[in-house]
Amino acid sequence: MSERYRVLANEFLALPDKLYYYGPVMAGADAIYAFPSEFKSAEQIGMAAAGGALGVLLGAAAGSRNAHALHGLEADVPRAVTDHADWPIDRSLRRAIVFHKARVKSLRYGWMRGLNFELGVRRFVVHGGMFRRSANPRFLRAAGWPL
Repeated sequence: MSERYRVLANEFLALPDKLYYYGPVMAGADAIYAFPSEFKSAEQIGMAAAGGALGVLLGAAAGSRNAHALHGLEADVPRAVTDHADWPIDRSLRRAIVFHKARVKSLRYGWMRGLNFELGVRRFVVHGGMFRRSANPRFLRAAGWPL
């Protein structure tokens, strides 16, 4: 495997919380790292789409009761990872939501839904977009992920 780390997507969905996290999602041989800069609930997104300015206000009110559900998975990414020559994003990003390979269950890559996996009671959907549909699973297999 020539590539050690790869950007899989720029967002992911956490279920059953129905929270969309926005920011780079990276993969390596040992873990998947997500660096969200913001998150929104499905209710916030739906309200904003449904009602314009009123929807934005209602969505903000609905989102105020949603906590960052994955706070317990946050960790500092080791310098050995972020200082590697293949690390493709800003090296100053150190705090991430870390999905360790040993804890990830039921990993699969669907054509339309992208990467799906489970961790505990939560399910995650990482959709890399149309142009990454063949490259992402090829990278994950080469990195030793059981697809």
